[in-house]
Amino acid sequence: MAASLRGVYRTPVYTAKGRYYGRIREALFHPERPVVVGYLVGRRRFLFLIDRADRHLALDRTEMRDSKVHITCTKAKEAHERVAAERLGIDWDLSVIWAEMPARTQSGKKVGRVYDAEFDPATGQLLSLQLGGSTADNIALGKKTVRGALAHGYSGGFVVMDDSIVQARLSGGAAEAAGRNTAIAKHKAQQAAQSASVYGKAAGKVLRQTQDENARNVSLYGKAAAKVVKESRAGKNAAGWFKLVKNAAANAMSDPDKR
Repeated sequence: MAASLRGVYRTPVYTAKGRYYGRIREALFHPERPVVVGYLVGRRRFLFLIDRADRHLALDRTEMRDSKVHITCTKAKEAHERVAAERLGIDWDLSVIWAEMPARTQSGKKVGRVYDAEFDPATGQLLSLQLGGSTADNIALGKKTVRGALAHGYSGGFVVMDDSIVQARLSGGAAEAAGRNTAIAKHKAQQAAQSASVYGKAAGKVLRQTQDENARNVSLYGKAAAKVVKESRAGKNAAGWFKLVKNAAANAMSDPDKR
């Protein structure tokens, strides 16, 4: 059974005796190697009033089953903090949260950010990695899913990937449905429309660009222009509705004898 960085978020944790312990905030990676070594666990407030410090829970003293994480040792100190760190040979303060961490290849080429990753909850072995950009980029251009073996670890503020991932194909989003070039063209058109300060100018710019494009891109830019025009009309309709409500309210509050 595989677990994911996004999937384990807020997963409940229970002690060996079945008592609720807290919820997972993040999966923690080894300071250098591409392997999950533990979890950062947020604990319930003491008496529901006083915040408790998050705890570092060692992966090798846990078991994931029934959508829950169970601590497997009866002696709590063996599962977290100093005792666990000494056993694992790490410093918890140097462990790394890979989620949303920027990534680069060995040669230094930036390849986006870590969107998600799958790992073995029993061993911590990294199984796969998803790389993407911003939310808008992910929707328009898709994400790259690569084998965990292509991740070399963490260094200098980056997750370091094998140079070969530059050739990995995009998947998901508009890139999968319409083809990479088409998705990029649509994405650029939407960015141009959204960044324009005046709807009319943005629509005009998009429409002018369609004159020199092939039929496929004409369709894409035309949709972007239509979206801009639609948003403009929506704004006008909203303003008209507000004026109508305002007049009706004023009429309702006026003196009936003077109407």
